[in-house]
Order: sequence, then C-alpha cells, then structure tokens
Amino acid sequence: MIIDASEEARQQASAVLSQLGHEPEGASNADEAWTLMSDGMPDVLLVGDWVGGKLDRKSFVRRVQGIHRARPKLIQWLEEDSLYDNPPPGEELQVQVAGIPANPTEQGFDGILLKPLDAVQVVLKAEKLGLK
Repeated sequence: MIIDASEEARQQASAVLSQLGHEPEGASNADEAWTLMSDGMPDVLLVGDWVGGKLDRKSFVRRVQGIHRARPKLIQWLEEDSLYDNPPPGEELQVQVAGIPANPTEQGFDGILLKPLDAVQVVLKAEKLGLK
C-alpha cells in the first residue's frame, strides 16, 4: 500500500510496483490507509507524506506495530533532500524529521526508499527485507 498526499507520487510509485508484478492500493493519508487495511493487510506499507486526518505518522506507526499477526513492513518514503550527505560505508542513511536527525528504525520503520521510486531501489530493498 502506498500512502502519500500527492496523487502524482502515488501513481508514479504504483506504476513502478506494477511493473514488478504488484498491485498496490493507494491512500492519501493514514486514516484512509487504516480503513483500507481493514479489508486485508498488505505485505508492505510505503509511508510518504500526508496532511489531514486524525492519525499522525507516529500514531499510525504505533498502531501498525500493534498488529501481531502478519504485520506489514513499514518503509519510510522520503524526498532525497530529507537525507544527510552520503553515509559512511556500511551505515544506514540518516534522515531528518521536522529538522531533527532521526534513525528510521527508531521511528518504527523497517527501511527507507527515496522519491521518485524506481524498480532497482524496490528490488534491492525487498531483498534486504526478505520480501518477494
């Protein structure tokens, strides 16, 4: 599932994922995503930017983490300018959330992908996370 306020970003990511054999649903915010998830749990949640709705990013991540069976992988989906300079070899990318340096795993995410999404990025991250 792709969560992002931008219809254009959701369509671009959906096109890439479709080329790889997936049929992702899209949601413009966490509330919409949570409603869609009641019909079936996705394997992966690609969490971009959103505005509006009752659930903020932290609340949504906590709610997803509370799912014990078949919890989806949470992937933070960021603009490249959200990242610091290239990390030293072997270190994870560091991100800023609201201008504060943060490790995505400390925020409850399993990994990071950058906008715009591309197939190589998706395949490499899927392999790293043990996904198909």
